Amino acid sequence: MKALALLLALLPVVAAAQVARPELDAERLAAYNAARLYIQGMTVASVNAAGLPVGEPIHTWTAYRGDAPLTEMEFYRLVGRDDLLAQAVARQNTARNLTIGGGVALAIGTVGVLLAARQATSVDYDVEPEYDPASILTSPAFLIGMAGLTAGGLMVTYAVPLTRRRATHAVAAQEMTERYNVEILRMLTAPPPPPPITLDG
Repeated sequence: MKALALLLALLPVVAAAQVARPELDAERLAAYNAARLYIQGMTVASVNAAGLPVGEPIHTWTAYRGDAPLTEMEFYRLVGRDDLLAQAVARQNTARNLTIGGGVALAIGTVGVLLAARQATSVDYDVEPEYDPASILTSPAFLIGMAGLTAGGLMVTYAVPLTRRRATHAVAAQEMTERYNVEILRMLTAPPPPPPITLDG
């Protein structure tokens, strides 16, 4: 039973805000539908070249305003959660730095391996070039190249899940959308202000 509940929790769902709203005319209903928030939850799994899952699946969500998707940061700004906004910005900065650093390390590693292969090839224009595979393994360029490829791969692998994680889970985000939507309804259904009082001279 517990496994079934967990499986159902991991299925993609659209968590539309269930807000009891009063009757609205067509104009106000259109305004509400354009401004309301809702959450779409999903589970993302990384796979390798063989199509096999790698690591733990990531339970994430995307917020929408009307039909327009929002970034995580835009969502937190709308619902007034500056604390979660700061966490999301810090995580995105970490992911960006890891991606850039990983790309640089991969580039250095590729150059190192190619240079090692080049050094292992003795060029003699009178005979065919001779290739010595064993010398590659002891080449400093090869060792530096492999270190760069390994470090770069690890950095990029760690950065990708960071871009998909959220500072809070989908249930808490859904509660934020409901409070926001209630406030939208309150503004749309508020009675108009009374006309100004004029004093006849």
